[in-house]
Amino acid sequence: MVIPVKKSEELAFFEQRAPIWEANAAQLNLSIERTAELTALTNAARAAYDQAQSLRSQAKAATSAQNQALTAMHNLGAELIKSIRTTAELENDPSLYGIAQIPEPKDPAPIPPVEASNLSFDLLNDGALELAWDGRVSTGTTYIVQRAITPAGGSQGTYQDLGFADEKRFVDTTIPAGTERASYVVRAKKGGTITAGTAPITVRFTIGGNGQAVAEAA
Repeated sequence: MVIPVKKSEELAFFEQRAPIWEANAAQLNLSIERTAELTALTNAARAAYDQAQSLRSQAKAATSAQNQALTAMHNLGAELIKSIRTTAELENDPSLYGIAQIPEPKDPAPIPPVEASNLSFDLLNDGALELAWDGRVSTGTTYIVQRAITPAGGSQGTYQDLGFADEKRFVDTTIPAGTERASYVVRAKKGGTITAGTAPITVRFTIGGNGQAVAEAA
């Protein structure tokens, strides 16, 4: 393509050639009127191009000035809002928020208790049963351990609260003699919120060949 695509290069192309074409119109078999018109159009294009470039530079400078002004306004405004809130808290006067027409800070949403999961057990040497589970106590969560006993030859009783744990383990030392099975559920608690709890885990107690107690998942 003879004519460049970029505007600046196209303008330079005709600025260089329009006077030459006008001066040599007869030799180039061009109309003197048309070449003169091209020169005029090229000059108009240059003026419009330069104006557009100037306006772009002005717009860029204006945008930069706008952003600086907005940033300065934001920083000072945020500082004043912080000062208003501090005063309202220190004086315990929430009416200051209404006077300043800014919203009163909301209390952060409470962190719910972290559910227990992966409940497991281990029979200790003294016959107690240690329960362990996954969870998190760093958020103030505690755990409620519930147990349902099935006596030998009987049916399972109802779940009863066995104890509380502020760690992810609990040792049951109160398994009644003659218990055939013990089922456990661990529920998370924080404040007044108590979760549904883990899936029940049932432990069956038997006597091994060596006469020692054995605990296995039922």
